Amino acid sequence: MHEAFKAVGLFRRMRWLVTVGALGIALLGVRVTADGGSVNFPFVVLAGVYAMVFGVLAPRLMVSRVLRNDLAQGDKECVVDGTGITVTRDGTEQVHMRWDRLNRYHEAPTIYAVVGRTGFKTCFFVLPGFRPCPMW
Repeated sequence: MHEAFKAVGLFRRMRWLVTVGALGIALLGVRVTADGGSVNFPFVVLAGVYAMVFGVLAPRLMVSRVLRNDLAQGDKECVVDGTGITVTRDGTEQVHMRWDRLNRYHEAPTIYAVVGRTGFKTCFFVLPGFRPCPMW
């Protein structure tokens, strides 16, 4: 699952926001005067802690939480056809995403990750990678 999130780049915007926020916090601690500048180190330390928590730890925590919740709900069946991707669980359709709503994808050796949007919801599909059978 971590490979899928990394491949699609779902946390790319979050990292930019964390970088801008950490720089903003660090700049609050810098005071420039006519004789030179001074740095308030608690603000610099706070910026480092902010970057570490929200840039490194939070994405890993979110990925592990999503994986645990998904595994707790049980097995799903996924049908990929000409209309799109349909996910069913216990015979009940959970999600049907049309191809025109799927805007990003990434193919890795072991997975095929697809991201789409329907209204305010972002749908993220991770399908097993397709390995063609060699022709003899």
